[in-house]
Amino acid sequence: MVTDSNKPFTKEMAEEFIRKHGKKAKLPIRRKKKVYTPGLTLGIIGTVFAFILPIVTFACSIPGLVTSVKAKNRRYDANAGIALNIVAISLAGINSVIGTILVVRKYLKNKD
Repeated sequence: MVTDSNKPFTKEMAEEFIRKHGKKAKLPIRRKKKVYTPGLTLGIIGTVFAFILPIVTFACSIPGLVTSVKAKNRRYDANAGIALNIVAISLAGINSVIGTILVVRKYLKNKD
């Protein structure tokens, strides 16, 4: 018997299972969630490039976030990928805004 429950299998649960099914029955095995590595990999790449080339971050982290959320709905462990992609997109956005402000300031300064 396999259980998908997130609750730990306690001693009381084991005793109840043995009472119901007898001593010869096998106890349930708890499945581990598989880690979704493509979203995690894209998040790492996006985080590395967030300060260097924000366009690479947007190209990696937006698809990484979308695929990680879809994988989470399919019962994969994608929390790290989701978090990394959100952080990467945020850092790249901040970097892009700061870069745009600096370029506009320089342009306006040279215009005078």
